[in-house]
Amino acid sequence: MAKIYEQFSYSLVKKLVSIFMKVAIGASGAPTLSASDSKGVASIVRNSAGNYTVTFSELYYAFVMASFLQLKSSAEDVTFQVLAVSMSAKTVQFLCKDGAGAAVDPSSGSTLYAEFKFKESSV
Repeated sequence: MAKIYEQFSYSLVKKLVSIFMKVAIGASGAPTLSASDSKGVASIVRNSAGNYTVTFSELYYAFVMASFLQLKSSAEDVTFQVLAVSMSAKTVQFLCKDGAGAAVDPSSGSTLYAEFKFKESSV
């Protein structure tokens, strides 16, 4: 797949790539990827309660960071933690936790937004 990047992203990190993801959460934490809103993401799978693996379409040089936001109509105390990154497998594994630190699925009917940043150069 040919990549077309927007030209300007001001950063001290050279060749920074941002990948955005939008996922609808269904019953039992089942994720449904919005392909049109998740360019660069090949898939997301639920491994266990609150544990998910995102696979990217392209291989990047290095992982920089990830941020997560859950959109839900009522308040819910959850946090997200990156568990593992494999550049060779093109994956990031993350965990959703409740206020007590236990693994939980995001609520059914909510939408999960994420931004992943990678370096595409060793420079």
